[in-house]
Amino acid sequence: MQGMDYTRTLMKKTSNPPGALLTRLLLLLCLCIVYPPPHLSADDMDQYRVKSAFIFNFALLSQWPDTAPPSAEIRVFVVGNDSLRGYFKSIDGKRIGERVLRVHFPLPNEEFTDPHMLFISEEVDTKTTLRLLLETRGKSVITIGERSAFNKLGGMIRFFVENNRLKFEINLAAAQKEGIRFSSRLLKIATITEAQ
Repeated sequence: MQGMDYTRTLMKKTSNPPGALLTRLLLLLCLCIVYPPPHLSADDMDQYRVKSAFIFNFALLSQWPDTAPPSAEIRVFVVGNDSLRGYFKSIDGKRIGERVLRVHFPLPNEEFTDPHMLFISEEVDTKTTLRLLLETRGKSVITIGERSAFNKLGGMIRFFVENNRLKFEINLAAAQKEGIRFSSRLLKIATITEAQ
């Protein structure tokens, strides 16, 4: 699958020491294999497996400012259909250095408790997406979405498909406003935008 090849490319570029990160990703991808919900196609299933692996790597290759909520955890909030739970739960509990990545699935209108990352799926309407982005503004949250206008709304990382390959673009202006720094290795394989 081309998306998986792209993820492997990411890991080869971020291995530290050589091969260690690739081994961790391959183990992660094995753990991501779950039975697909009946209303998700095989393509959707494969795509969300890869997206969850990417989000783990975004956390691995990002640096939050000192003003971010101090925590032994990196909290990832996922907003979208319940069908996504299996895919994103597969990265729950993974370690990044001394910290543990924890995935949360908030209820509608539930207040977030100091998230470090927020993934908003494409099925979430534009009004709600904008509200969530405004609620996390100024809190050093890495925001990730799928809608075509996501970065124009102030989002930080947007997934998109081009030539049947899963890619992502980073809104550097949004990241800089939140004091988020991304590894040069991550920036090299991203499409860079400067949306305000």
